[in-house]
Parts: sequence; structure tokens; C-alpha cells
Amino acid sequence: MKICKEDMVAGNRPRTHFNKAGWANLKTKFLKQTGLSYEYKQFKNKWKAIKRQWGLWAKLKGKETSLGWYPTKKTIQASDDWWKANIQ
Repeated sequence: MKICKEDMVAGNRPRTHFNKAGWANLKTKFLKQTGLSYEYKQFKNKWKAIKRQWGLWAKLKGKETSLGWYPTKKTIQASDDWWKANIQ
């Protein structure tokens, strides 16, 4: 997600999808960090699968009230009912 965010900020996702440069950067940076070489379709499928969860996490960290964000542990505290209602 961090790599994706970097390329979004760099302007390599002008609309709803990464451009060719964004996908190339993603592949290169991911290989450098993990040693794994993924193709476009593998990244696209993974991005699609985790995009909603990442958006929810960003929302929780920045905007939700009555939830606790613990910077030292880097965790969010919420009731089980809250999690069930928001992650289905």
C-alpha cells in the first residue's frame, strides 16, 4: 500500500487506475523491497482486494471518533460490534 500511495502522490494514478509508469514503478519497487516479481494482473487483483480495507483504515486513523489510535502500538481499538458493522 505504501508503494501504491507513493505513486498516487507522484501523479501516476490520474483517475481511477495507475498509468503505465505507475505500474512499472510498482513492479520495480515491490521487487526491490520483497524480492518477488509480480505481473500487472497480480498487482491489479491484489490492489482491488485490499483497496477498500486500506480506505477504511485511513478513515479510522484520521477521522473516526470514539475509536482509539495508539501510535506506539500502531493499532486501532474499537468494539467487536463496530468491527462487525464496518468490515463485512
